[in-house]
Amino acid sequence: MSITTVSVKNRFMTLKAIAAITLVVAVVTGCQDSNRPATASTNAAPPAGTNFASIPGEFASPAATTQAGAEEAPIGACVKVTGKPWEAGMRAADCGGPDATHRIIQRVTTPDECVSDIDRRFYQNTAAGEWTACLDIYWAFTDCLSVTDDGTHRVSCGDQSAPTRVRATKVVLDTSTADMCPEGGYDHPERKFTICTETQK
Repeated sequence: MSITTVSVKNRFMTLKAIAAITLVVAVVTGCQDSNRPATASTNAAPPAGTNFASIPGEFASPAATTQAGAEEAPIGACVKVTGKPWEAGMRAADCGGPDATHRIIQRVTTPDECVSDIDRRFYQNTAAGEWTACLDIYWAFTDCLSVTDDGTHRVSCGDQSAPTRVRATKVVLDTSTADMCPEGGYDHPERKFTICTETQK
């Protein structure tokens, strides 16, 4: 089995901040920018529009264009991305557990076939054929993601030892920008939804 390095799409956040995030071990490349201004944490109850596990239109159509990788990268599965962006790996993770950082929303042959506004691409060339897992960040209202150049980790929003703790606050549908988010967010203009986020102090 040979593994090929792939460039990961930079995900630039609007308004006050920019950030970028990324079942088998493989190599991927990319960059992540953690230079977002921090804001105070809140313990408020989840507002309307925070069902990050079921976002209308998130899964691309067609969801799969190849049978290669069907066992390793099933559509809808959650994974934990480990390691630095240029030498990262993936392993299966429970979507309801503390390890999940991304979710497979499409499986195609080559990275350029992923829906254009995907958060990360994961490519592998195997004896069974080429396949690419197209990944979105797996957000949850109850905790945060620590986003650094060393990787993405799910952490408690109150854990001040974890750098750059980003929390998703709501999902906005039928939009192609993050203009409505007070602190910016992750826009998906092709699939027309935005995840508004805030950085914790």
